[in-house]
Amino acid sequence: MSSETLPSFPVNAPPTYVANPHPGWSIGQKTESIPDGTEWTEGEEAGWTVMHTGTEDP
Repeated sequence: MSSETLPSFPVNAPPTYVANPHPGWSIGQKTESIPDGTEWTEGEEAGWTVMHTGTEDP
């Protein structure tokens, strides 16, 4: 675990809008219709990589 002190969570932060990472995507489209989705689907077919966060070096 990191020895850095993390800032506290901003409980009273107002919600904000952000830019859509895939503006051409719409509800109902298949996951693999965008490049990130294709990569994710290929990872699913190959089997998932298990990461043990307690032993990973960030």
